[in-house]
Amino acid sequence: MHLVTIAFSHYNDRARWALQHFGVEFRESGYMPMFHVPGVIRAVGLGGGRADRASTRFSTPILITDDGEHLRDSALIVRYLDDRFSTAETTLYPPEHEAEIVEIERRVSERIGPHARRVAYFHLLQRSDLMVAMARDNVGRIQATLFRVLRPLLTAALKLVLRIDPRRVESSMQVIREEIARLDEHLGSRRYLVGDRFTAADLSTACMLAPAIIPSRNEGYGAVLPELNLLSAELRSLVDEMRATAIGTHALRMYGRRVGVTE
Repeated sequence: MHLVTIAFSHYNDRARWALQHFGVEFRESGYMPMFHVPGVIRAVGLGGGRADRASTRFSTPILITDDGEHLRDSALIVRYLDDRFSTAETTLYPPEHEAEIVEIERRVSERIGPHARRVAYFHLLQRSDLMVAMARDNVGRIQATLFRVLRPLLTAALKLVLRIDPRRVESSMQVIREEIARLDEHLGSRRYLVGDRFTAADLSTACMLAPAIIPSRNEGYGAVLPELNLLSAELRSLVDEMRATAIGTHALRMYGRRVGVTE
């Protein structure tokens, strides 16, 4: 298996986590944003995928399976891996709860994932030191050096592609808070979002919230994000707010489960 990623992307970490959940061996080709486009072309050709409201046709992750199939979209990758490798004990889609799990996945992918990404990028792109550090910590030396040199151009391109501006960021924060309130109510006092076991609903929700709670590797994230004490005061305040919610705490517990810190 070959996973092509934007190394620190939360959508990409969803695919990475599923591969790890099922114990599937894979190699990863990780890229910084915008550099992933030639990486995708190198891996699967010029055709690209299909653009949607949250991504371009050269978006990642892409899973190139051991039989040569190209799978795009992190949710589809999770489902493929479950269909192929799960047992009754490890499945992320227990049949009795499948419809509810799929609906939660769809909603968090559409209503939290792109908005959390926009808010995080808005703040991080203002800090060249943090973006350069993420390149250094997540990709190879040559790519990290190129990112540092080309950072002003790449920043402008990211703002354009992801439609990052103060007005949209404010709107995205409103959407995130509304969805978190809904998820807090849904979770209540339960241990998991659906049923009494870890499912794709928990995995996907944790990943889609990642840009809003910024988990560390030690907390279970699959790439290196900035340390909380290095964030701007405004972003740190937002992260603290999101972590303090019931669903934010749940997401961190799910990440802890991934690395064996929590059950």
